[in-house]
Amino acid sequence: MGLVFSKDENYNEQDLIVTPTFNLENPLPIKEDQKFFKKAEDLIDEGFTILEDFKQYTGCNSLIRRAISQPSNESIRSAWIAVVPLVERQIKYFEFSNYISSFFLPGIFNRICIRTDEIEPIDYLVQHQSLVKQFLDLMDIIVMFDTIKMETPDLQNDFSYYRRFVSRKRDGYDFSKKLFKQGDGVKISLFFAQSTPMLKAFVFAVNDFKIKSGLEHKYILKTIAVLANACTNMLKKKVFKIGSIKLFCIRAIVGLILSYDQLELKGAFNPDSPIDLKNSLTLLKNYKPTQHRLISMIKFSKHFNDNTTPNHILTIFDN
Repeated sequence: MGLVFSKDENYNEQDLIVTPTFNLENPLPIKEDQKFFKKAEDLIDEGFTILEDFKQYTGCNSLIRRAISQPSNESIRSAWIAVVPLVERQIKYFEFSNYISSFFLPGIFNRICIRTDEIEPIDYLVQHQSLVKQFLDLMDIIVMFDTIKMETPDLQNDFSYYRRFVSRKRDGYDFSKKLFKQGDGVKISLFFAQSTPMLKAFVFAVNDFKIKSGLEHKYILKTIAVLANACTNMLKKKVFKIGSIKLFCIRAIVGLILSYDQLELKGAFNPDSPIDLKNSLTLLKNYKPTQHRLISMIKFSKHFNDNTTPNHILTIFDN
């Protein structure tokens, strides 16, 4: 396994981060990771299944409008029959975000994050390459889910109609089957109200894990930065020949940068950022076909347009 070095043109020498080249095609878990790896792999597989389902999501806005503007037994029943399975699918998406915070994230961070300045992040990461791949899979799922969400405006309307309909308990309908626990309706509604719900859920889970585990914030940030730089350098060095893996790395980089931007008080784009922003964002900009949604996620992230963002980063997508 080779080591590569990465730094932005404005970095000081002490900000240099050493980043490893990882096996992202078929990494095998070491013995101590095997039990967690298998359970985590099942969750990752479920995440990709959810993505395929989410891509096919078509809301029932027209049926809802008709039920409201032209109420009749037929129009109301048609809207109800259509909205129930859609809400069931939304609940699966929401529950997946909970599995990330309750199982996946604590397990993965407990294994790949350092807890002392005497050890470099790479010393843990290179030992747990299969878990690194799973963590990048998670970043990939988060980014893809949130890009699909941007293109699915009917989600909130479908869920709101369902909640209103249930609360009125209209005669002739069976409300004995509860699709979600009492109190979860507000949580699900707030989840889908976010522009990037899966990223928000991830960031909340990280902060919750940090409090419960006592893991220092800086070690989480170091791990995320090293992984972002590793993906950037592997793409720069053309380590991968398969196009799908290249795009996987691009999406993982975006997810890691957005996560760092949410978790670091000063954001990911300030001059002191340890992430190789110039090269990572240039790779994103030049990737073909153009990834418009990913570029938009960066441009409208929490801190990209801050006054502290260097001009050469702020204008990187202009041309």
